Amino acid sequence: MDEQSDVPTGFYLFVPSGGCSLRFSRRTKKMPILIRWCFIRLAAEKSSVGITIGTSTREPFSLIDVGAFRVAGEEKQKEMLAKVTPTATRNIFLIRHGQYELDSTKKELTTLADILGKRLAAFEVGKGQKFNKCVVSTLQRADETAQIALKHLPHVEKVRKNTDLLVEGAPCEPEPPSRSWRPQYYSYTDSARIEAAFRRFIHRAKPKQKEDSFELFFFHANVIRYFVCRALQFPPEGWLRISLVNSSITWIRIQPDGHLSLLSLGDFGHLSPEKATFTKLTLQALTQRMREYKIVVLGSGGVGKSALTVQFVQGIFVEKYDPTIEDSYRKQLEVDGQQCMLEILDTAGTEQFTAMRDLYMKNGQGFVLVYSITAQSTFNDLMDLRDQILRVKDTDDVPMILVGNKYDLEDERVVGKEQGMNLARQFNSAFLETSAKQKINVHEVFYDLVRQINRRYPDSGRRPSSKKNCWRCSML
Repeated sequence: MDEQSDVPTGFYLFVPSGGCSLRFSRRTKKMPILIRWCFIRLAAEKSSVGITIGTSTREPFSLIDVGAFRVAGEEKQKEMLAKVTPTATRNIFLIRHGQYELDSTKKELTTLADILGKRLAAFEVGKGQKFNKCVVSTLQRADETAQIALKHLPHVEKVRKNTDLLVEGAPCEPEPPSRSWRPQYYSYTDSARIEAAFRRFIHRAKPKQKEDSFELFFFHANVIRYFVCRALQFPPEGWLRISLVNSSITWIRIQPDGHLSLLSLGDFGHLSPEKATFTKLTLQALTQRMREYKIVVLGSGGVGKSALTVQFVQGIFVEKYDPTIEDSYRKQLEVDGQQCMLEILDTAGTEQFTAMRDLYMKNGQGFVLVYSITAQSTFNDLMDLRDQILRVKDTDDVPMILVGNKYDLEDERVVGKEQGMNLARQFNSAFLETSAKQKINVHEVFYDLVRQINRRYPDSGRRPSSKKNCWRCSML
């Protein structure tokens, strides 16, 4: 936010690692996937991370009497347009509510709301601007957060308003799906209400507003995340991919011409790391509870191993075949209520790059054996791969799934589904046919394998090793 105050500046932003960019644009087709929890400390306004895109709720011309405009002279037309053209800038601060004490008997908020209030007051001093509007969700946790924070901004308390439009809810079904997703019938009421809230509050200034405004909104994570997706013209179903700390600040600026900039997303630079919480979990606890999984993807060259993995990790389809040498990936997901971190090393499947297979197999916890339904030879190769795995692991009980890829090329099929099922029974493994191009059964492959690993290797509760030589999940 502002660098002139004594309160810590800048903000922490959860971003993907391993090659994903911080630059967002209107051409972006998919929200970035949360591949790795990592922190990036960014300077506030001077960091140039603002995301500027064109947005408009109502063009000035749509607000005038068209008939009168057509018969008016040129000067009169300019005057008519000037009356309905915005001249002020809106600065909108979307604030997630604070956190209740973990001890349920206390039934009170932690100190986060008070720290937040001090940060907002320091912002006023640093910017020389006053917050002049405040809208609060009627739910208790948001209402109490506003009460505590506004003790440091008494002039804002006087203009505070509460609304049911901003209460927590399910904006729309998230993609990729989450186990915590509520029953679909909720979305018929929640999604309509949350969309109505977006249209009511996220728009350019009204023509009668003459001065720039600084507006506070205290409400909830799901609604804030949806607002951000809608404002940036990202697919709304990506809302669950954004993580917001309790009492974090998201700052949106809307110019008079309708251009919108995201100046900060989930800013919690005013909190020390140990105070950062996600609902009932601290950042430290979340990290400690996350289990790592080492998954090896095996198969002949050209069967679509990279396409399958990139579709799973990044949500995009790689059409051009470029034989892989080595690419690293990490993917966080939730399986049966447990946060999981999958480590993936995309490695070549061609003959000249198979020397390291024993090492990958030795350290792997689960294996995806991939063949192409359009190439019989790739199917035949799997028997040797499976035998090699059992030899290296020195056991017959290995989490494994057989995958027939390129399901979208049904007209070119040479390996029947029944053949795949019979081989899977012989391997005593799961079986799926997939299409990386059409996103068919891509997520199911990895979710199924994680569940197999959980059954075979129950979590001991210990954190994964952080040694530098820790093996990274492989793809051959």
